[in-house]
Amino acid sequence: MPMSGFRRDKNKKIDKILETFKKLVNENGYEKLSTRHIAKVAGISVGIIYHYFPTGKPSIAMGYLERLTQSLFNPTLFLTAQNDETRKNLYADFIRGHIESHRKNLEIHRALDQAILGNEEVRKHNADIIQLNLKSSAEELIKKGLYQNIPSPDVIKRFLVNFKLIEAVIHRHILVEPFFESDEELTDFLSKILLLLHKYDDKAQPKI
Repeated sequence: MPMSGFRRDKNKKIDKILETFKKLVNENGYEKLSTRHIAKVAGISVGIIYHYFPTGKPSIAMGYLERLTQSLFNPTLFLTAQNDETRKNLYADFIRGHIESHRKNLEIHRALDQAILGNEEVRKHNADIIQLNLKSSAEELIKKGLYQNIPSPDVIKRFLVNFKLIEAVIHRHILVEPFFESDEELTDFLSKILLLLHKYDDKAQPKI
């Protein structure tokens, strides 16, 4: 099989495994799920699953976490807005999408919490992926001319604080107990926080 065909086949199998993981978690939860069950429903041998995901279910959880976090980072968000009002509107759209993702995938988020809390490797992998994606986003923005007066590690740290704050607030609001009366109130609150965290101009440091 040509190399391009091999990669397509590999990616197709990985996609199938991850989608089956998501489906089964949403149906039955994470604790009851087994690697063998994923293999049976996906129509893929257990050996193939362990080939791509060496520790089985925890590795699949890591793979799903990686895909989920990568989809959240969009540095162009900070390049397209020209003033505070348009920035706030863009941030609001981003946050609404984040909230919608949580609401549509409640069991997945609960499952990933279990995976992170129950497996140190999964927890570390999640932290590393978030750090890597934030670093990549920050570096791209710096290349575009933003945050020129701030050391790169400080920009990355600001992004990390920003992401963890948004994730923690949304997670608590949806999965534990709501502390805003509506998602729109939550969106407005977090949009204002984002606006403060990412104020910038060509001559001064962002004001936080």
